[in-house]
Amino acid sequence: MSIDFKNKRIVSTGINIKFTPSQRGDEWTIEDELMALSMSIQMQLITKKTGNRADVYEWFSNIESLAQATTNKSYDCLGKIKSDSGKPQPYATIYQSADDLKIHALDYMDNQIFSDAGKKQMAEEDERAKAVAIAKRELIAEQELRDEQEAEEEAEREANKIHIVRPIEGYYKHDQ
Repeated sequence: MSIDFKNKRIVSTGINIKFTPSQRGDEWTIEDELMALSMSIQMQLITKKTGNRADVYEWFSNIESLAQATTNKSYDCLGKIKSDSGKPQPYATIYQSADDLKIHALDYMDNQIFSDAGKKQMAEEDERAKAVAIAKRELIAEQELRDEQEAEEEAEREANKIHIVRPIEGYYKHDQ
């Protein structure tokens, strides 16, 4: 299903992107990372337009005509970019902002990499969770002991009760 941009309710598009460049040069910055991402997106668009797999030289010779075709449709087509990273991480992560983009560092399993402060937050929360679990176990054990003691006391009270047995009326009759 494609997006129908004639629908006036569509005011922006949200894009979640994971970008893994094949290599990074020395002195690489977040701006270099974003430029490489931009070029990769443009190369994919050029490949779609030309039908040939685009490389850097293909990109260089076609980017002007691709940009021209887009601006011919709408001269003022450049918009505002804002990071939409979805659900925020509860712990501090390693990230960098470039303009309104928040770029997170990911490990080989696509997990966000936590900063030292984030690791400390996680350790503190783990310790707190362990302490709560231990306290719950102790509370349950104490409650079970109290229940046991109450049951024993109830049994003892029941054993010490004086039971008066009343004969059933008319059951024991003397011969007259």
